[in-house]
Amino acid sequence: MRKTSSRPFYTLLVGLVLASLPALGSAQSKVWIGKEKDYERFLSNAEIVSIQDVGSGVNKPKRIKLRQGARELEAMWKPIQRGPKEWAWESFEAEVAAYQLDRILGLHMVPPTVVRSIHEQEGSLQLWVTGVKFFRDTSAEAPQTPEWNQQLASCRLFDNLIANGARSFRYSRGRGVEPRAHRSLAGVFELALSR
Repeated sequence: MRKTSSRPFYTLLVGLVLASLPALGSAQSKVWIGKEKDYERFLSNAEIVSIQDVGSGVNKPKRIKLRQGARELEAMWKPIQRGPKEWAWESFEAEVAAYQLDRILGLHMVPPTVVRSIHEQEGSLQLWVTGVKFFRDTSAEAPQTPEWNQQLASCRLFDNLIANGARSFRYSRGRGVEPRAHRSLAGVFELALSR
């Protein structure tokens, strides 16, 4: 008798729970909500004005200034090379896949993210969100309210769904939590598609 895996059931269950939660976090910093396609086009096509090192991050991300007409925005570019790193499978596609899954679930936790080639190297380009701080720098200020705890739980559920064990949070002025570092999601999709 063939043993069946319960993993697809639990993945579906987590997805349903996430989809049933209200959109969480601060709308102040989530300027892209309702304008995702516009931001995706901008990230894909705007002129690169400047590139600078972020100064932190294992994948050596870059802060990119973009301009199209009078509009200027900043983004984070990650040219993560595909392959195993430490405990996880990494690639820049994982960042894009996490954004796409976030859109499907309607969570609005992941800023618009596209694939873009810069200096003949592909990477993920994600809208730079302003008005947020690193969670670790503000955790003492974190309110202990049901709303806050629900946001953290949503982030943890999303991490489980995308197999992200390398959590890095940003904390928004309006008590919103935005997850970052979506490691190994593309690897999960590749494994699922190859079976």
